[in-house]
Amino acid sequence: MQDDLVVKLSEFGFTTNQAKVYLTIVQHGSNTAGKISKLAQLHRQDVYITLSKLEKMGLIIKTIDKPALIEAIPIEKALSRLVSNEKNKAKTRISFLEDNLKKLSDAVINNQNSEEMQEENEFIPLMTDDQVKNRATLTFERVKKECDLFFDFEMINGLTSDLKKRFRKIDKGVKIRIIIKNVENMKAVMSIIKKISHPNNKIEVKIIQDDGSIPYYIFDQRELWVSMEKKTEIGLPCVLWTNDKNMIKFFQYNFNEAWDTPKANTVYPLRTIISELVNA
Repeated sequence: MQDDLVVKLSEFGFTTNQAKVYLTIVQHGSNTAGKISKLAQLHRQDVYITLSKLEKMGLIIKTIDKPALIEAIPIEKALSRLVSNEKNKAKTRISFLEDNLKKLSDAVINNQNSEEMQEENEFIPLMTDDQVKNRATLTFERVKKECDLFFDFEMINGLTSDLKKRFRKIDKGVKIRIIIKNVENMKAVMSIIKKISHPNNKIEVKIIQDDGSIPYYIFDQRELWVSMEKKTEIGLPCVLWTNDKNMIKFFQYNFNEAWDTPKANTVYPLRTIISELVNA
């Protein structure tokens, strides 16, 4: 029974010695430190150390008698006091965390901005399935404003399932512009758009005739993916990834030129598409 009580008191933060000494005083009433040592079967020096801690916890009091007698605060009152102390500690801790939350958040954001300003230009070839997929996951999670994607029909047709999954996880406010070149089957294009579009996405799609450009993708004007002819093991296009601002600026200019040319036909949202092409 005594051992069970010791275990129970440990749940309130008592050490084994503190629980034994406190229970001894509760069960046997006021006693001297020497008597408590014998009853609890602990060394006197350990009892003196434990009594000092229990007194600081507000669980015992000493009389002014000589020798001093040790009295225990009633157990219900004592444990209620411990619970109250824990509540106060928790409130203080929560208050501290809330006060520092905004400061820490601002510090992290400022540090990220500083690192971005100082980051070196990188050119990373992504040649395996894992490299392409892992970088794509990171990129689509980070994009906050816009994606400009330039495909040929064969490529977007092969990436339809992957784009469908990526676009559904993208933030609601992100603007997605897609240019598709070398389109021969308008029904197939509309089928692809239907599969990848989602109510949360702001997607616009235009088609153009082959202008000699290789497929590429620009994210928030801070990342550029340039497709290579080589494929990964499962047929994904290998890409050159870069954050080089000059290259991004060059490809962004080319994309905007292709997007704004009168020869680019908007097919989604439905505006200029000719019904004969849809029904062809």
